[in-house]
Amino acid sequence: RNDSWIIDNIDQFPENTVKIFNRWGSTVYSESNYDNIDVVWKGNTGNKEEGDELEAATYFYVATVDDQVYKGWVELTT
Repeated sequence: RNDSWIIDNIDQFPENTVKIFNRWGSTVYSESNYDNIDVVWKGNTGNKEEGDELEAATYFYVATVDDQVYKGWVELTT
């Protein structure tokens, strides 16, 4: 509860985008300039404490950093 998704060294690449998708492929979170402090995902549909809390499940991410695309998954638990 109240954890943040910290992406190692992303602050070194300020021009980035991070998108989180649910299992049906719908975007549940999307932000630019992710920096682990002012722009950070806390398991909801908005930045920091904004937006609706998401249910416990596996979510998929696409992060674009310096024209490199990184894909993977993250699990929210209760």
